[in-house]
Amino acid sequence: MAATFQAGVSRFTINGVSWRVKAGTCNGSVLEKKLEAMMGPTSLNGFKVTAIAPYIELDVSLADNFSVKALEGLTGALVTVETRSGAQYIITNAGYTADGAAAFEDGTVKLKFEGETGREVLPL
Repeated sequence: MAATFQAGVSRFTINGVSWRVKAGTCNGSVLEKKLEAMMGPTSLNGFKVTAIAPYIELDVSLADNFSVKALEGLTGALVTVETRSGAQYIITNAGYTADGAAAFEDGTVKLKFEGETGREVLPL
């Protein structure tokens, strides 16, 4: 059976509380390290491994009594994004690292969370 994929985010949660996401604004990475090619004079000598923080960034609706101020200084959070196709992207021990910039005309605020570990759970 062919795999199906449906783009978009169906749910975004911070410590179990769900919020509405503006369509097309969610991105991130659950990777905890990246490789950088180390080139010698004539060929590839290997790779340098650099630790990186897994992250999720997105725009959420200011509706539903969403408080940007409540996120200030937030650490140790569990942040989850679930796609319409059922995949989950999870950042653990996350901190709120955005500046809380709101777009009052369209009623959204930009959020960014960076964490200690990232995980993806793919649908069966």
